Formats: sequence, structure tokens, C-alpha cells
Amino acid sequence: MVHTLYISDLDGTLLDGDSRISSETVALLNPLLDAGLAFTVATARTPATVVPMLSRLHTRLPFIVMNGAATWDAAKGDYSHVNVIEPHTVNAICRIYARHGIQPFVYRRYGRMIQAHHIGQMSAQEEAFVAERQHLELKKFVLDSPPANTLN
Repeated sequence: MVHTLYISDLDGTLLDGDSRISSETVALLNPLLDAGLAFTVATARTPATVVPMLSRLHTRLPFIVMNGAATWDAAKGDYSHVNVIEPHTVNAICRIYARHGIQPFVYRRYGRMIQAHHIGQMSAQEEAFVAERQHLELKKFVLDSPPANTLN
């Protein structure tokens, strides 16, 4: 028997213009998922935004999140695999950004939680990014504070 794995992006594909999964999509996918459809998503988003978005779907497979840096097992409510960038590499990258006057968000995993660290003044777009996500259960913003073990 041949099995096919279906993987969808979120933005511009599975989600509507309001970044939500429509009721029609839920009604179409859930019977297929309940019947054993092998389906997951691959996205640049973190579990903090993916989990609430996909909560109405009866998914069984882990979500590929953060551009493939991790997979999230919704059934366990935790990461099933994480690819980590070593602190010395993060430091080197942040120094390059700093030389060019850029202060990026640096994401660190603490258990199920992502902490998004940012140092210095934020642009209007960065402030909007934080404002839209500061209430999420799986993400916490730590502003004007470098993550532990990096940027020393």
C-alpha cells in the first residue's frame, strides 16, 4: 500500500487572509485526518503561533516549525526535536549584526517556552511584532536583556 505524506505551508496556503484556518478548511480536513491522512505543516512560525492556529484540526504528526529548526508534537504539547545553534555561533552572528547597526531578536528555548530577546531600541515594525505576540502562551519577550550564555 502506498502512503503519501502531505505537508502544507501556512501563510498564503492553509490560512485565509486573516491568518486563520477557515471553518470550511476544518470541515474538509478533519474527516480526512480522522481517517488517517498523513498531514502536517512546515512553517517559519514558532509553536507559539502555530499551536493556536491549528488547534481545531485533528492533526497527529509533528509540525515542522521555525524553518525546520524544530518539530512540535501537538499531542505531547512539546518539542519532539530541536536543532540548536551553539552559543559561540550565536555570539559571532550577533556581533556581525551589531557592526551593521542591527539588533536582531534572538530566540532561546526554555523547555516548551521560547524567549525572544532583543537589545536596544526597536523599529515600529518590531514594536508591532512584539505587540501582536506578547500574549502568546509559548513565547515571552525579554527586552533589553541578552539571553543567558550568549552575547557575553
